Amino acid sequence: LRAAAARRLAVVAGAEGPDGRPLVAAAHPDRWWGVLEPTGSEAAVRPVGEPLSLSGSQLSALSTCPLRWFLEHEVSATVARTTALGFGSVVHVLADHVARGELPPDPEVLEEHVDRVWAELGFEAAWQSSVERTQASAALRRFLAWHTGRPERRLVASEHRFAVELPHGESGVRIRGSFDRVEVDAEGAVHVADLKTQKAKPTGAELEAHPQLGLYQVAVRHGALDELDPESRSAAGLPGPGEAVPVAGAELVLLRHESSGGPLVAGQAPLPEGESWVDQSLEDADALIRAEDFVARPGGQCRFCALRRTCPASDEGREVLP
Repeated sequence: LRAAAARRLAVVAGAEGPDGRPLVAAAHPDRWWGVLEPTGSEAAVRPVGEPLSLSGSQLSALSTCPLRWFLEHEVSATVARTTALGFGSVVHVLADHVARGELPPDPEVLEEHVDRVWAELGFEAAWQSSVERTQASAALRRFLAWHTGRPERRLVASEHRFAVELPHGESGVRIRGSFDRVEVDAEGAVHVADLKTQKAKPTGAELEAHPQLGLYQVAVRHGALDELDPESRSAAGLPGPGEAVPVAGAELVLLRHESSGGPLVAGQAPLPEGESWVDQSLEDADALIRAEDFVARPGGQCRFCALRRTCPASDEGREVLP
């Protein structure tokens, strides 16, 4: 019966009018979704023979869910910018201005700047805007407490862009990105800090193998600070370009979470000498991208994923064929 019904439907779908034009072109069997062979592309996702370009956030995304990384970074299947990202951008920009001395570490001055742009973030409800505005004030207050309350650290750079190349994978891996903060301790060792406005806190295990922090440490070891101006390097006691830089670890500064009057700081210990799990992660990332094996990897992150409707591991919005 099902086969007979399908044949009748095919006849109707292929019906033509007196002028020979199809009556229901969109319903023709040649255009039915799900019955055609999968399509492919002869062009590689990333150019063959060239270094693979990756950022710290992309390495984190790949390790979390390869399919989501592919959809977001390679085919731009993204949704509109969220208010959470806008919140983070406002805090990051003001923190950078304070670090560079372009704004004073005065909460009243920062509040005035936030008020100027807050209405542009586009919250869906007034109560949500009010709650997040309070959170923004608290995040900036924690940042200022952290920024001014650690005399044992010297600020070297804020929002420092870098690009280094490592001999991993098929044709090398080019690491690129930006350090939110680079600091040096009393022993002359470098600490990289990443300011976060996320609501979730990483577990100890997640922090130990945090791809972005690990990649930052590797980047510093391979010359990510070579482009600093000589005056800044000298003032911080850093060796010259091309020389080994001691790295004392990296840390997440969680501005939405309070600890002793300031933000919660979650640190990652220094990487061991020689190759580490970060190098293996880069090898794995290169192999995955070159093989174009972008599988869905279900996990806790699925609850907040904006691409659930396109995910074969999710039932939300998935079409079921007979």
